[in-house]
Amino acid sequence: MIPFYPQSVEIHLGLRELLHPMLQKLPDGISEFTFANLYLFQKIHQYRVSRFALNSSILAKNSLTNKEASSKSSYLSKKVSLEDNAETENKRIWPDLATTNNENETMHLHGKELIIITGCDSSTASGLKKFFMLPFGIPDKSVLDALFSEHITLKCASQTQADTLLDMGYEIIEDRDNFDYLYQRERLADLPGRHYHKKRNLIRAFVNNNNYEARPLLEEYLPDALEILDKWRKNRADNGNDDGDYHAAEEALKKSEQLQLCGCIYYVEDEPVAYSLGEELACGTSFVIHFEKAVSGYKGLWQFVNQAFASIITEHYETINREQDLGDEGLRHAKLSYHPTDFVKKYKIRKKIA
Repeated sequence: MIPFYPQSVEIHLGLRELLHPMLQKLPDGISEFTFANLYLFQKIHQYRVSRFALNSSILAKNSLTNKEASSKSSYLSKKVSLEDNAETENKRIWPDLATTNNENETMHLHGKELIIITGCDSSTASGLKKFFMLPFGIPDKSVLDALFSEHITLKCASQTQADTLLDMGYEIIEDRDNFDYLYQRERLADLPGRHYHKKRNLIRAFVNNNNYEARPLLEEYLPDALEILDKWRKNRADNGNDDGDYHAAEEALKKSEQLQLCGCIYYVEDEPVAYSLGEELACGTSFVIHFEKAVSGYKGLWQFVNQAFASIITEHYETINREQDLGDEGLRHAKLSYHPTDFVKKYKIRKKIA
């Protein structure tokens, strides 16, 4: 069950039944906002989830002693204390706020509350940076101000949210490093025109020089995918790089059935060489590739996998979301070289300093 703010819980598999359908209905297609992504990257970003009632006032948590707090009781009488009274006040405002099925402890929201995801990113300069995300809507300003008193940034705001928050007087920061790259599925599958001439040549080189096969990434092939992932990790280490998203990618493979992730795996002479893994988002109109790994030593392999997967997935996916470049110049150049048709823009929101 998801508790009332400021209490929170980790994002565990038991919450998928509630959160996955809600996240699937989000129209913006922000890659962070799938249950699988939140679950798999919660250790990196220290994600936790809470809920709060709409139209309720939340008083920012403070460091008052019990005696000080008692002396200010008149000031707090109409507020919701983040320390003790959030659940009581939320239930008072919305007595039919939520129901709990005792059999499986699944909470069902009734449309009168919002989910908040909190987290913490590390920073060598200033320690930990606390943030929050609001995938399902924007509460009133008093609630936002209270949240900003405890967190530095609202992350992953959509374009629509950014416009609303700008009108509310908040600072809007374009988060270019985290823009998702969107490509028309058909263009990635066909690679038409002179812009893709080099890509087609590399694919042709791979196809002409290798006896390859593509298979759906079913459970029986997961050991082969894990082998690819381990070789990818070793290659990074040999080149002086860290593990990247290795641990999240490993868990994604091991729990792909529970998370309903799907993909393809590729073989050369029966040796596993690459795989792609992802899921649908944006109300089922787009497919996001969360993980794509390959071994070294095959010219044109990455380009082949990119095109092959776009050719295999069903045509009702209009776009393929290949996520962000995280500010990595090499990755940015590679993603731009495929000529994205659009970006899923994201913004950081902060409270203006008076």
